[in-house]
Amino acid sequence: MARADLHVHSMYSERPANWFLQRIGASESYTRPESIYEQAMARGMDFVTVTDHNCMEAALILKEKYPAKAFTGVESTTYFPENGCKIHLLLYGLTESDFKDVQKARKDIYQLRELVRERNIAHSVAHATYSINGRLSLDMLEKLMLLFNVFEGVNGARSMASNTTWTAALRSLTPERMEGLKKKHGILPMGEKSWIKGFTGGSDDHSGLFIAKACTCADGSSPEAFLQALKKRESLAEGKHNDAKSLAFALYKIAYDFSMTESTPLHRSALSRLGDAILRSETGPGDEAGLVDKGGEEGQIRLLLAALSEDPGPDMGDPDPGLWLEGVYDKITKVSDAFFRNILLSIVNDLRQGNFDHCIRNFSSLLPGIFLSIPFFMTLRHMQDGRRLLEDLRGNYLDSRDYGKKILWFTDTFHEMNGVAATLREIAGKAQREGLPIRIVTSLPSGSARTGSDFSPETLTDLSTFLRFPLPYYENIEIRVPSILRAIQKLGAFEVDEICISTPGPVGLLGLLLAKLLNLPCKAVYHTDFAAQTRAITGSESLCDVVDNAVRLFYSFADEILVPSRIYMDILADRGLEPSRMRLFLRAVDTELFAPHDEARSRMMRQYGIGAGKILLYTGRISKDKNIGEILEMHRCMQAKGHNVHMLLAGDGPDLENLKKETAANPAITFTGRIPREELPVLYSGADLLLFPSTTDTFGMVVLEAQACGLPVFVSDKGGPMEIVLPGKTGEVLPAGNMDAWVMALSSFLRRMDIQPLTHARMRSAARKRGLEYSWENALETIFSGENTEVYEKADLPAA
Repeated sequence: MARADLHVHSMYSERPANWFLQRIGASESYTRPESIYEQAMARGMDFVTVTDHNCMEAALILKEKYPAKAFTGVESTTYFPENGCKIHLLLYGLTESDFKDVQKARKDIYQLRELVRERNIAHSVAHATYSINGRLSLDMLEKLMLLFNVFEGVNGARSMASNTTWTAALRSLTPERMEGLKKKHGILPMGEKSWIKGFTGGSDDHSGLFIAKACTCADGSSPEAFLQALKKRESLAEGKHNDAKSLAFALYKIAYDFSMTESTPLHRSALSRLGDAILRSETGPGDEAGLVDKGGEEGQIRLLLAALSEDPGPDMGDPDPGLWLEGVYDKITKVSDAFFRNILLSIVNDLRQGNFDHCIRNFSSLLPGIFLSIPFFMTLRHMQDGRRLLEDLRGNYLDSRDYGKKILWFTDTFHEMNGVAATLREIAGKAQREGLPIRIVTSLPSGSARTGSDFSPETLTDLSTFLRFPLPYYENIEIRVPSILRAIQKLGAFEVDEICISTPGPVGLLGLLLAKLLNLPCKAVYHTDFAAQTRAITGSESLCDVVDNAVRLFYSFADEILVPSRIYMDILADRGLEPSRMRLFLRAVDTELFAPHDEARSRMMRQYGIGAGKILLYTGRISKDKNIGEILEMHRCMQAKGHNVHMLLAGDGPDLENLKKETAANPAITFTGRIPREELPVLYSGADLLLFPSTTDTFGMVVLEAQACGLPVFVSDKGGPMEIVLPGKTGEVLPAGNMDAWVMALSSFLRRMDIQPLTHARMRSAARKRGLEYSWENALETIFSGENTEVYEKADLPAA
């Protein structure tokens, strides 16, 4: 069989549709017609054509020069008059007279179809499922099925899903189905046996990189015979489908070609020198940062463009140029990561020095690096466009619609000991056990391989990072910044319906970016009050304002804001977030793990050297924002009142070592350090009361865990934990910062344990019952449907 790439562009396709090329002033292609012919023949094609947009000049040049091997072609832009939907129709073997008539008729697809039918012009509908101007629908596709009989089965610029779903839908057509479509749309099909469709393949190459990587196969020893096979629907499509990465390379290559034209200011500039450094591999490990510094903003852009100029050599003649593309992608990623790393390190240094104004100005320096990544962002979105249409096609023609909503869930914390991480580990575990379509995306800290190995790659994606640093003012928390381009490479192929975000850190920002790029619904969970924590830790109102504004901006981009408590809905509304977008995020606890444990008290007493008396417990981060100082003061007051009480504080944090030193002389105070989560139920079951005076928690996972284990809890009347506790039944809700009220309530509680032990037992039983109310079934319903989710209403909580 003979082969020909039936969809390829040349320098005569001048007007780019792509925003990136428009922005830099480039044309759509810089490939010479002669180069197309040479590459196509070298890669095994028997015939050659060029299909520029509404232009036949390049094709005429080749036909005149190679009459036995070339034939004319054009990609004609036409429109459905009823809604302006734009369609690209490939036409072949046209005379110049035919082309003039096509130009007149193409404004109306019905007139163009009649011209094609009357003159028996070889044709193929290009990338039919790609919505060129946002007006394509299933009805339009069905009309195309009636109007034409030949379609692109492999378009080298579209994804495998796009190509294969469309061809499968066309092959599923039957005489009965076509008759139904005819009645539905009132359009006569194109000729006899219109349910049998022919297929073509073409690279849709604009850059010169992928010419002949997709092609059409048909019998024919001459151009005329080959085109006759197309008309008879006796052609097949084969070759390479596309992905976002390959398409981005094509954009970079076009931009590089543009930079080398004599009419542009980029011609013969620093571009060549910087490009040579990469192309000849003269840079050693770590030299990317030096190139970044020397090149500046303009140099960065040129550096990435120049990397695409490397002569692909013989590898590009292979059926799959994947190795070459991987090498170029790796170079681009290293340079991009180095750029972002330098800027972010400067921002971190500004934060440490308290230079907030310069820090904000530094953020604007990220723009050139973002600009360098734009082709990858754009092509990722481009490849995802039309996914809903493909689902409609599958549902209506292939009966294989997948109704399970697929979710990517982004978080900056997963391994750590905090409520957010605990919740997400529970969700990941449930997703893995029950096959739920949820994938957690994070960057694990160094040395956390065991946590990652607990989950399959389908459940947990660990992103590679290019920068790790301790959070200023909170040095034991590590900020991990993922490589954007490596993340796109890892996540780009995952078919996702919705994005959830648990943290407004670097990983969360990546999730927000992907949601906007892919035009996906985005739910952001407001787990942590960072502004309140910043105020408590640093005492700096200016820094608190910076954090508050940044967090508010982040959540303003989410379609829905999931808030763990009603009281925090009020707080966020007061801070300026849109109340109509808030939903209550139901939380849950593993009530099999967090349950009363027999012999827990004796085990605790042996392990921590606790004698007779009452045991007060705190679990969580050991830091100022948790009001640990108040807990220690309560304990001191209880001892002063003659109560025999031991204070056990379980957790890690920035103030742990200092507080251990300060309390070392008191044997009735124990700091345990970090405790594995699976051992916490023993502490909850063995203690008499949990003290949790924090005012910055949006929910308070430890409060729920404690109650699930049957442990009463004292919480403050500020923040989310107050909604979990039933005052007088499972604990108490006490005035925040009012030490007298806390001391009085605690002293009364301890005395009541001695004189009314059954009251304490009933409280423990009520606490366990309260914990059982928080089921994972209800919590996950918040994510998958939102139907059982409370919308925002002003909280009406009983006074503590």
